[in-house]
This record gives sequence, structure tokens and C-alpha cells, in this order.
Amino acid sequence: MNRYKKKVVLKEEARPFILPFDRPDRKKPGDPLLEEKRSLDVARVFGSANPVEIEVGFGTGRFLIPYAQKYPGLNLLGLEITRKMVEHVANQVHENSLSNVRIVHCDARIFMQDHVPEGSVERVHVYFPDPWVKKRHIKRRIINQDFLSTALHVLKSGGRLNLFTDHKDYFDYFVEEKELFGKFLNDVDPGFYTPTAYETKWVKQGRTIYRAILRKP
Repeated sequence: MNRYKKKVVLKEEARPFILPFDRPDRKKPGDPLLEEKRSLDVARVFGSANPVEIEVGFGTGRFLIPYAQKYPGLNLLGLEITRKMVEHVANQVHENSLSNVRIVHCDARIFMQDHVPEGSVERVHVYFPDPWVKKRHIKRRIINQDFLSTALHVLKSGGRLNLFTDHKDYFDYFVEEKELFGKFLNDVDPGFYTPTAYETKWVKQGRTIYRAILRKP
């Protein structure tokens, strides 16, 4: 559940940072976006051929914004299902003049399946996703066999999938799903990772952060 309570007003100057795709799961039959799986021209979208990384579920941008600031040589595509967060982070991207960020209001799994070119992504980041702890809600978790298959498809050979969580049960579930999928290799390289202020705070409080890094052969 999203608990961000502040009212968000999207600034007109921030609108260009949001790609013109909307939630395909909410579109009506007959919409061209459902009928045509258009592959994203990444170099055209960003205006450069820099390496591309994706963050799934960027929330309030606690990772995406500082990461983009620290690594301007990376093109970062942020995917988020909550419109308020999309508009909130678009405003931050504009305010910080981050030309290397584009964001999309979408179901990440569907967007990657339909619009991200095969073998075009260096790394997929998934940080502290909603664990959906109730048994009846487990099906809502972003990580499942379908997501792992989609991540494998969009990643380059040698590309990596990062999953970090502070929820032990979710981490155990992820390990089980990864073993069942069986097509990723285990890795230890987190890439140019930048911990968020919240993660640093949690570590100081003694909370355990569980980390998995998978590599496409």
C-alpha cells in the first residue's frame, strides 16, 4: 500500500520526463497500445547510446534520484504503478535537471514485456518492494516466474537483476522462485549501487538487509 500522503501537482516542465505510455492494465480493448507491442527506441528517448538500467517500483525516488545524480553516464528508466509517485518523481527529475532519467506510469512487468527491447538493459533494480505479507496477497508480489522470465529477456548477456529487501520471508520466497526458474546465475556485484538515506538509517538501527544479485549467462 502506498502511504505517501502529500498532495502532488505535476509541473508542466516535468511532464516531458514521463514517457507517453499509460497503465496498459487499465486501457480499454481496441486501444492501439494493447494491439501493438511497440519496442522502445532507447537511444532516441534519452538522446544518447549510454548503458540503460531500469528501476522497478521507484516509489518516492529515494534510490533513483541520487543514483542518477551520481552516475550521469547511465540512462535510467523508472517504472512505477502509482501515478502520484510518477508525478512526484518527475518533479524531482526536473528540479535536479536529470536528463538521464525517464519514467513511466505502468505495470512494470507488462511494460518490459511489450516495450523494452530484448537484450538492451544492463541491470534491473528492485529495492524494498511491498512484501504483501498476507497469504492471500502473495500473488500480488512483483517477483514471480513471469517477472524473472521478463527480466531475463530484457537483460544483456552478463546483465544483472538486483533484489534488496528487509523482509526475511520475502527474501526466502525470492530465493525459492529463483531456484525454480533456474536460468540465472548467482552473483555478488551490486554495480554502482547507492544506498538510500532510509536504508542507511535501517542498517544503523541494526535491521538486516537481504540482498540477491542474479546474472544472466
